[in-house]
Amino acid sequence: MHHNKSLYWLNGEPLMYSNLRQNTSDMITGFAITIDSTDYHKGWIPQNVQSLYGFICEKSLATSWHGNKSLNVVCNGTEGFQMDSRGMVCVKMITDMRLNWRDAREYCRHIKSYLLDLSHDAKQDVVMEILGTNNLLYDFWFGLHERNGIWYWDYLRQATWFKWQSGHPSAYPESTACAVVWQEEWFATSCEDKRHFICERVVSW
Repeated sequence: MHHNKSLYWLNGEPLMYSNLRQNTSDMITGFAITIDSTDYHKGWIPQNVQSLYGFICEKSLATSWHGNKSLNVVCNGTEGFQMDSRGMVCVKMITDMRLNWRDAREYCRHIKSYLLDLSHDAKQDVVMEILGTNNLLYDFWFGLHERNGIWYWDYLRQATWFKWQSGHPSAYPESTACAVVWQEEWFATSCEDKRHFICERVVSW
């Protein structure tokens, strides 16, 4: 998808990786992107959004976590979940209890959600705005955790964008660690610490 010569996914997330065909970057305004299945190595091709093409649908990995029950639940303000003004995230800040990271993950799954994914800066900005609006100055568990030196989100997609506080995560010596977010920066710490946490639901549209 396009927007003022910036590329976004359909759910509003900004593009973190691009494979646009060479010399086509000036063509994206008013266009969507296609791929040539016969020669995908040549890159993505901008096409007019009114053109007719085959298409590929994707179902979120998150929909398979809760047995056969989809986590794609409408965010309508019930059960303490709230959506930001731009419709990007649906979150619930758990401040009435402190759990270790694994128990926090299980709690989120029990309420048909998952530990917050902060996979790009635009999403983090939105979540920080929600926390500020609610005057919540705690540090929170979110979905980032480490396995054998690699950082993953709750649903095991490898993390590629980070906002570590200076010295982290190398400052934390244990081989398995989890992350907390506090005042826009991330800190690595023991997964056994008990902290507040943030659950997220997939935004329905």
